[in-house]
Parts: sequence; C-alpha cells; structure tokens
Amino acid sequence: MSRCATTLDDHRIEFKVSSHALSFASPVWKKFIFPQFPRVAESSERCDAPAQKKARAASPDPDHILDFTEDRPDALLILLQITHLQFAVIPKTLPYKTLHGVAVLCDQYDCRKLVRPWLADWLREEWNESNMPGQEGWLFISWCFGRYYIFKALAMTCVLQASLGNDGECMIDGAYQFPHPSCGRRPGPEYRGDAYPFETEAILLPLGIVETILETRQQTIELTLDAVYEVIQNIKCPFEDNDVKHNPSFNFRCEAARLGSIVKRLQAQELWPRPGPGKLTISIHDLLKLLRYHIEMASRSLLPEGHENCYPQNSLWLAATHAISNLSFPVPDSHTIDITFAGLEVGIID
Repeated sequence: MSRCATTLDDHRIEFKVSSHALSFASPVWKKFIFPQFPRVAESSERCDAPAQKKARAASPDPDHILDFTEDRPDALLILLQITHLQFAVIPKTLPYKTLHGVAVLCDQYDCRKLVRPWLADWLREEWNESNMPGQEGWLFISWCFGRYYIFKALAMTCVLQASLGNDGECMIDGAYQFPHPSCGRRPGPEYRGDAYPFETEAILLPLGIVETILETRQQTIELTLDAVYEVIQNIKCPFEDNDVKHNPSFNFRCEAARLGSIVKRLQAQELWPRPGPGKLTISIHDLLKLLRYHIEMASRSLLPEGHENCYPQNSLWLAATHAISNLSFPVPDSHTIDITFAGLEVGIID
C-alpha cells in the first residue's frame, strides 16, 4: 500500500491506495511509487545481499507520501475509484469543472486510457456544454480527449468573443448567444453581460492557445475593417470622378447624404478614421453589432426626408460578415498532432 495526501475544503486528508493498482494505471504514478533509484535510508543497507536489494526496490517506501494536494479532489477520486475497480460508483455524467479536472489529471499523469469506457457518456453533451459562457475550459477537455471539431469550433467562437481589457489581457464578452455569437440580432437584455477574463488560475488551457486566439482575432479584425472601408471607398469613388458626377443617373444629394451619415456614425464610434492595428479593443462580435445597429440603422435616420430608400440596408454589416464567414480557427500543428493521438488513445474519433 502507498500513503497519499490530498486537500478537501482546506483540510489535509491522508489515505492509502494500492501501490500496484496505481502503477498499472499510470506510468507517472509508477515512477512515484517505485522510483528507478530508491533512496537508501540506512548505511547498513548497502551491505545487503543483491536479492534483498532487489526485493526492497520493488516495494514502495512506507515513509513516502504521494502528494495530491494540488489536484482537484473530486477528479482525483474518480480516477482512484477506476484504478481500484470500483466501477459501480463511477458517475455517467460529470459537472463541467469536475470533467475539466479529470482531463487535467489524465494529461498530467498520462492515463487517458483509464477513462476510456466512460468518455462517450461524459462527452455526450459536449457541443451544448462547450458553448456555455464561462466554460472555455472545454478547450482543454477537447484537446485532452481528441475532440478536434469541438476544439476548433470553440476556439473560433473565442476569437469572435475576445476583447482586450484595460491592461491588455484577453477577456471574453459576457454577451453570448448559443450556439454561435449573435452577430446579427438586435442587442437586448439577454445579450448583455460583463466581460470576464479568459485565463483564470482555476482553469487550465492548452499551451499557447490564448496567444493564437489573440493573433487570429487581430487578423480577423483587419479583414473585417478591410471590407467595411472598401464599401466606403466605393461610395466615395463617384465623387472623385468628374464623368460620373456629371452623369444624370448619379444622384449627388443621395450619395453625399449616405456617405456623410456613415462617416458621422463611424466617428461617433471612434471608427473614423480607420483605427490602426491593435487599437481596437472591442470584440469582433461587438464590432459587427456596431456596424449593423449603431452605424447603419442609425445613419438611415439622418438621411433627407423622402430619401430613406436610397440607402442599401446593411451594406457595411453584410460586407463585414461575408469577409469572415468562411474563416476557421488555424489550429497549430502541435495541437493537431496532440489531439489526433489523444483521439486514437481513447478510441473516440471525430
């Protein structure tokens, strides 16, 4: 038997486990319990016969305590119950934080195969759960258990929802619509919420994912702004062409009012002149809502009486959404490899 320690409600708890069960379940645990170079406690032991030394090396150190105090206790309990063949008590569904804790421990102790029989049940609601606000830890869950489609879709959703905080930290908008960010519907009370930090100490994320999301966010913002200002440039072009300006079919008053109203609303939202790279702190989700409701629809109210229909509806918003409609999250090669091997290991392939 091996002695272990964990923490529950700030209280240290010590317990015993089967040394051999743990060594079969995890190569990491095996190294903890049966170290390659066992400590020699007494100088007299150096004189023992080789057979005695071998027997001692194959037995766990009775004074050594396996420290699990940094691990989530409910997740650890599930892994230990599986390890000790207590299958009847293993739950068929896990709360989000418990499942995330199990994923962290499976990765930390290299024991994904241990939970393979229960994964299909635990991941049954993965699409719904991964799209819930505040559950970005599904990035780690999907990465650990080989769920490539979930990982990629959630990462792209985070790209659309990511904004920059006062200190430049990555935030996630509280305004969220399942299953995708609501980029087209009118903002209402159900779409409003405070932004919250993407990274927290309690939730582990895959290595480098935050940086990749922020880079993709910036690239997507530039694509969005390119499309918006291309529409504006197309409106401006006739004013710079003498032949077009004198064409009877060109309605100077309507086009001037249209251009002026757009620019005025863009200025009100600090989007005119075009902000430089990295200057825009709002999310892409909020940028699209601004374009549709606070710029285009508000601009129509500024048009001269009788010319309301001269303004094509949603031209900026449609151009912006079309520009990014086919974008997908560029999963780094290292994560693609990790997810692929994890899927093979647990036997669940997208």
